[in-house]
Amino acid sequence: MLGYAQKRGQTINRWTHSLRMGDHVLHLYRDDEDRERAITETYAWLPKKAKMLVFSPNGKLPCQLGKATGVDPVEEIRAGRLQSRRTEDAYIPYGEFDSRRALHYLEDAVERAESEGFESLVVVGDVSWINSMKDAFPEFVRYETGINFLDFPIDVALICQYDRRTMAGDDLQRVCSVHEKILADHHLDRNCWLISRGGN
Repeated sequence: MLGYAQKRGQTINRWTHSLRMGDHVLHLYRDDEDRERAITETYAWLPKKAKMLVFSPNGKLPCQLGKATGVDPVEEIRAGRLQSRRTEDAYIPYGEFDSRRALHYLEDAVERAESEGFESLVVVGDVSWINSMKDAFPEFVRYETGINFLDFPIDVALICQYDRRTMAGDDLQRVCSVHEKILADHHLDRNCWLISRGGN
């Protein structure tokens, strides 16, 4: 399956060559530019019959997305192939985080993509909000763990974007332990991970 950038003969950043449907990726970004660049490069990689759902702090897509991929984002949004939402809509719609509600939200998004005729869904979500809700961190790790046990009706890839400037020590180790791959400094590497249903 060819993504748009491949189809148009453009060059895709090297890390996306290792990206596969079914991956659960931890992206440790340096700054907003790094975060937006990963979104753009993921969209350039997107398989032809896939949909992409982006959760960002302001609900907006990267300004350079259209120029970098050679497609018109407005037309892609109209076609339902590309959607952008505020991070809070998915994770904390009522001001607090609930892992089961967030998992249901994800499952609903997958089912909606399938009903719209897409063969796969890619979700890119920024989770920097967790830095202001430290008490919710254990519950959020349970959510990240739960993702690995979901049985989706179509192919799904998830990229969870964490601000590396605020992640360190035990918290960083815990989120790393529940992701199959880690993206940092434009390199995507397979992670030696061990998960349990308890998320501990």
